[in-house]
Amino acid sequence: MAEPDVRKIAVLRANALGDFIFALPALEALRAAYPAAEIVLLGAPWHARFLTGRPWPVDRVVELPPLPDVDPAFVAAMRAERFDLAIQLHGGGRHTNPLVAALGARITAGLRADDAPPLDRWVRYTYYQPEVFRYLEVVGLVGARPVGYQPVLELTDDDRKAAAAVVPDGGPPPVVLHPGATDARRRWPAERFSAVGDALDADILVTGTGTERDLVDRVVGGMRRPARPLVDALSLGGFAALLSRCAVVIANDTGPVHLAEAVGAPTVGLYWVGNFINGAPVERVRHRPLISWTIHCPECGVDCTRDLYPARSGGGAGCAHSPSFVADIPVVEVVSAARELLGQPRQVAVQLHRVPAVAQDPHQPGDGTLLPGRRTVGLVADQHAELVLLRGQPAQCRGQLGRPVAGGHQDLEGSVHDDGVPGVQRRYALPRAAGRCAGGGRTGAGRADRQCGTDDAGRGAARRYGRVPGDQPARRGRRAGTAPRSGRRRRGAAGPPALPVPGRRARLLRTRRGPRPGTDGAACGGPRGTRHGHGRRGHRGTGGPARPAAAGTRPAVGGRHLRQSALVKTFEELYAELAAKAAARTPGSSTVAALDRGVHFIGKKVVEEAAESWMAAEHEGPERAAEELSQLFYQAQVLMLALNLKLEDVYRHL
Repeated sequence: MAEPDVRKIAVLRANALGDFIFALPALEALRAAYPAAEIVLLGAPWHARFLTGRPWPVDRVVELPPLPDVDPAFVAAMRAERFDLAIQLHGGGRHTNPLVAALGARITAGLRADDAPPLDRWVRYTYYQPEVFRYLEVVGLVGARPVGYQPVLELTDDDRKAAAAVVPDGGPPPVVLHPGATDARRRWPAERFSAVGDALDADILVTGTGTERDLVDRVVGGMRRPARPLVDALSLGGFAALLSRCAVVIANDTGPVHLAEAVGAPTVGLYWVGNFINGAPVERVRHRPLISWTIHCPECGVDCTRDLYPARSGGGAGCAHSPSFVADIPVVEVVSAARELLGQPRQVAVQLHRVPAVAQDPHQPGDGTLLPGRRTVGLVADQHAELVLLRGQPAQCRGQLGRPVAGGHQDLEGSVHDDGVPGVQRRYALPRAAGRCAGGGRTGAGRADRQCGTDDAGRGAARRYGRVPGDQPARRGRRAGTAPRSGRRRRGAAGPPALPVPGRRARLLRTRRGPRPGTDGAACGGPRGTRHGHGRRGHRGTGGPARPAAAGTRPAVGGRHLRQSALVKTFEELYAELAAKAAARTPGSSTVAALDRGVHFIGKKVVEEAAESWMAAEHEGPERAAEELSQLFYQAQVLMLALNLKLEDVYRHL
């Protein structure tokens, strides 16, 4: 829960570019939890140059003097600020925790290593932990719940103008090679960057800072095809805008690759295995981080993972050598990853529009205001426009690349075909609406934050944020002034769907990512969207006055009724059916295909369905929970078949 009466927050984070990018989701969580508070970053000189005048993520930057001997006059000036919260996101806290404690804030929070003094609230600093989630844990100590885990950096018009002045926009999106890194152990060999540049059919830019000019020249000079060097040619904002226009950015584990991720560019990052744990992106739609498994120094052979583990054999030792620890990543892997990304629609950044947020229980009646910490990301079809309804206002997403959805805000992803025409895939992050809409109907909190999307070739598995084939027909339209029907589709229907009436739930198409129990994926025809073969989508009816319970419904649970299926299949009958298919190896059976992939694959499905059941029970009601549990039962039975377990083998332990 957020702290009361918070007007000013100090955040200490005075590191380099990549470190700052990792902290962006934590800063966004603070902004959502305390929308009226001033956030002051105690940062490095480059923070002041880069962030001053930007609308986000902080309101003000104060340059932090060199640590650990901070001028007492600086401490006195900071105490005069009268901070309500002081948060340490810098590191283990040996030198920074005493400074944060001296700021005089009502509440201090941060990280704490073994050699650091405690703050009022703290999280143990353990070296190997994804940095983004490390800092989300810290701000969670002061009631700032996560609203996203992907770093987002907003661009300004000045950034885009600066980039266009050096690399004019309008041509094919370039590929950026960034061969530098401050730590020499993170640098992939220059000649391999040259080989990658020669293998890609794209305009190549080779970037670097002033101290990396020789390295950039070596990469460009080693290529057989022309490439353009860019060394200190742009401001940091202009460089970020240039990266946002790139088809792919190929770089070592250094600031620019994390900056590219934050502005929406696809990346191929080259990571040492330990740094992969801490800094690699977690999603694979736009990113292909590659891992080097070198743990022994190429010069002396010392195991360089043991310096953090003094109690282990050979622990506590390190070496002073600095050869490349990522040289075992072959050129063919980098080229393959880059070509895969180049074959997809280009992901581009769009501005993230924020809206005011207030704390409110999403399951209780309210005034339709937006909630912090309720953002979900999905894919919205562009050529076959879908609808989003928040705060009682319909929002037509079609053709709105770079523009806000009414009542919500966009995440930083869109897509554009290589010819520059808006493509078929766009991602939005939409705050959940709570309570009642302007028209008086329920918003259906927890339902209006699912969207569906398409991929360009009509491929892709139907998953939770469901991609469906690109020739997906639109929903059946309704005459003006009436609510849309349920999520059923009519084959051959064309054109965008009708807008719903304000005050009704936005009904968004959704596909299932696997076969429903008893259908085995064979009877659905196309994307798996039916439920138990009944021909109905997984959504309930539109909002409005509650109707009396129909005959055949089960007793209400929590004020809601569960629909009684006309066809009922018991656990034992389902097991017998699946066992028969497994024995006969029925052609086209998803069960047979899962068994062929083995226990590891099936086990992941069991865990996935268990999580879905939990989320449905928490946020979507008994009907959706029952549907998810049926899928969990199915996956559990497939796992039983893979282990040759009978029902009796399990029943013995009940």
